[in-house]
Amino acid sequence: MSEPGPHRQLIDRKAFTVFWQKRNNPKELWKFAPVYLAGIACFLPATSFLNDHPLFVVIWFTLFFAYLLGMPFLWNRLLYGKADPRFLKCPVCGRSLGPISQIVIATGTCGHCGSHILVDHDYGEKEDLNGPEDKEAQ
Repeated sequence: MSEPGPHRQLIDRKAFTVFWQKRNNPKELWKFAPVYLAGIACFLPATSFLNDHPLFVVIWFTLFFAYLLGMPFLWNRLLYGKADPRFLKCPVCGRSLGPISQIVIATGTCGHCGSHILVDHDYGEKEDLNGPEDKEAQ
């Protein structure tokens, strides 16, 4: 693994919290599930034609599995847009923050490496993870 860069920015706690609370909202699943299941149901009538032609089988399975895998991705992309990369990985160790987002919100530290990564500050002020002693050395 490569060493993280020397000037990593701390993550704003409010923005991080809003990002993950929006993505972890169980109400969104109730909107997605009926649409997803209805789409799967649209493939069911075509199963009666699977024995008619071998090319139809290939086309049907291709479209069906493309829907099974692609629909959740497209739904997520349409609902939330492109994810902000700052909120996906720890700026220190580079590991995923998604599964431990609630721990990060509660403690302000990465659950993997223990580094302090969230800060409460004004949007005009920027803090550096290297700290003041590193700035004096430069």
